[in-house]
Amino acid sequence: MRITNFPIQNQEMIEQSANLLVEGFKEHWPNAWPDLDAALEEVRGSCGDDRIRRTRGWAPEGCPRR
Repeated sequence: MRITNFPIQNQEMIEQSANLLVEGFKEHWPNAWPDLDAALEEVRGSCGDDRIRRTRGWAPEGCPRR
């Protein structure tokens, strides 16, 4: 397993992460992130300088690092 910093400048990764929130929670907790806009707000909110931004396992090789 590889743990890396979340690439906060990579819009595609931000959108993929938001989509994972919507799709991953919609069956059991549909109001958690009911749409992509809500999930994007959550992901972007977690990218502040005062936050720990780590990913594991699914970050592709060569993804930009901060």
